[in-house]
Amino acid sequence: MLKKSDLNLTERPVILVLAVVLALALLPGCSKIKKYSPLVPVYLRCEYNDNPLGIDVKQPALSWLTDCSDPRLRNQKQSTYEILVASATGLLEADKGDLWNSGEIVSDQNTLVIYDGAPLQNSQRCFWKVRIRDGEGKLSRWSKPA
Repeated sequence: MLKKSDLNLTERPVILVLAVVLALALLPGCSKIKKYSPLVPVYLRCEYNDNPLGIDVKQPALSWLTDCSDPRLRNQKQSTYEILVASATGLLEADKGDLWNSGEIVSDQNTLVIYDGAPLQNSQRCFWKVRIRDGEGKLSRWSKPA
């Protein structure tokens, strides 16, 4: 363990500056660079239903709302979306859509997006999630799977 007397006068300011920089980096909200958009896709629906047990269409319509995690921001809009549809939740957790990966679509549409993936079979279980970009080009986190 170092004692104060072990440091010479020129080392003390350097250590102080490093300590302040480290403290600021560790405090939440101090960084101006945010990795993800404050917009989050929520309230996912398939054919107007929340996690339906069955649907009677071959190309269901998918919809979601956007919620802003920062209440200080207003008028935030999505500029793109990307949808993954998978046959198992484990695939979605690995960000893989074995039934459909829409790719990133430049659109503000968030209602009645028509499924355009592999043909769906009778009694087939499907899971999906979506992520969006905001107007500033920041990507959101993936939604919770539906």
